Amino acid sequence: MEPDNEIEKQLFELTVDTAKDFAEIGLDAIISDASIKEIPVIGTIISIFKIGKSIKERHFIRKLLIFLQDFKRGTHNDNERMQLMLKLNESNRFKNKVMDNVVSFIDRFDHEIKSSILAHLLIAYLSENISWSDFIDFEASVDRMYLTDIMVLINLSEDVDEEGKLPRDIIIETTNVITVFAALQRSTNYGFIEDERKPGMATKAPLHMKYKLNMHGRRFYNYGVSKIDLSKLYLRR
Repeated sequence: MEPDNEIEKQLFELTVDTAKDFAEIGLDAIISDASIKEIPVIGTIISIFKIGKSIKERHFIRKLLIFLQDFKRGTHNDNERMQLMLKLNESNRFKNKVMDNVVSFIDRFDHEIKSSILAHLLIAYLSENISWSDFIDFEASVDRMYLTDIMVLINLSEDVDEEGKLPRDIIIETTNVITVFAALQRSTNYGFIEDERKPGMATKAPLHMKYKLNMHGRRFYNYGVSKIDLSKLYLRR
């Protein structure tokens, strides 16, 4: 079976352990852990591409595992998965286009958290919450993003944590100002935020008073970034 077909199969079958946190598994264990080798898609990829010799190859497997795991975590029951599968299988040409696209970006990503965001964006697309154009645009943005860019988007959101605190209360206070400014510039270029600064506004005014997520950025945040495990970004000390 071709790797793309095996990955598509794994998306809709319950053979990936959703309890195990693959992000915490060392790169050496990706090859040596017997339970991981038993996952069909991993065995297929290792067999076809002879994966195991380089850090990049092992990193790809871990990113793929996280993608599959978060896709399953983001779908709540068999009926929902069936509906998403029907959407994906509208035509073989369409399915191949989607899977080729997804695998290509997973291979390129420089951090596992991006695979998690992509999994949730794919769910949003297959659920018809975002368009194909949005999906393509969002995954390209994810590929280009620095982790600081993701932190800035969380900082500008209006979500609260379990303690009722806004994420902006616990993010960026120790981040270099120049780094944050560069992230704001990039996020503006992605089309996610708007500059709300007014003449005379204090330089030290809170970030959320100077910038805001626009509609495009809010969709990206709601369907992608808001779903990830913030601990993977080391936001809290």
